[in-house]
Amino acid sequence: MPAAKGIVKTAYTLRYQDIVIGTSAEAEPNKMYKVHYTGWLAATGYKFDSSYERRIPIRDKDNKLVPDADGKPKMSDPHPEPLTFPQGYGRVIPGWDRGFYGMKIGGKRRLFIPWQLAYGPLGHPTGDPKNPGIPPKADLIFDVELLDVTDLQMPAGHPGMGGMAVAPKNEIHATPTSPDKTTAPAAPAQPK
Repeated sequence: MPAAKGIVKTAYTLRYQDIVIGTSAEAEPNKMYKVHYTGWLAATGYKFDSSYERRIPIRDKDNKLVPDADGKPKMSDPHPEPLTFPQGYGRVIPGWDRGFYGMKIGGKRRLFIPWQLAYGPLGHPTGDPKNPGIPPKADLIFDVELLDVTDLQMPAGHPGMGGMAVAPKNEIHATPTSPDKTTAPAAPAQPK
């Protein structure tokens, strides 16, 4: 192999640190995952979200929202509420779709997600000055705990949920085709 000159660069690599190794079954791709998490902005350490501190609107006995003094829905005290999502279908940021590979149920992991595998060049603003959301090009850190993995429940004859292609089990990085987004591999060209 001939020598090559130039700087070797890594593009959009997801990194992780296992904090606790789970003792149950290994997470399988294309299943429904139930997780607890806390997310921080990597640049500042600002905690922007946590499933351990969820607040839900309070409803009366007729299931109607109870307003607060400002007329907005009154919210409950914080309480833990896990997030459930279908893994591998693009319903969460790409770093999450790939970040659970190799984990076992009961495990805890810290994900270091570059902005390209998070909310991209636009971020995820909320419009709320008290919680501005995710700024553009923000690298993120998540502590995640895998609570359960179950089969996806689909109606009979349903063609599937569609979405992102699933990376091979041991692949935890992406090499996008443009600097601003990640894409699934292109389908092979069809002969004419």
